[in-house]
Amino acid sequence: MDPPFDAYNFCIQKRITDAGREDCFKQVIEASHLALPIGITVEEAYAKYKSCRKDVPVAILVGPVLINGNNEYKARQKCFESVLQ
Repeated sequence: MDPPFDAYNFCIQKRITDAGREDCFKQVIEASHLALPIGITVEEAYAKYKSCRKDVPVAILVGPVLINGNNEYKARQKCFESVLQ
């Protein structure tokens, strides 16, 4: 469990626009008092996160079965954590 990432993941479920997801990212960073690398703004960190996400496999819903859902979650979590280092 990663409470900051889980909070972000929960927030983006309700936000379908990129601006909404960036707002979630900013809210979680601020609310969790997470430190970004020196000299990196929240906007730059989110851009780095989005860039990392381009390589994340997309989950596909086939009837009642979610294919690749857990892998997608873990890959997004890894991207989230990578921008904080």
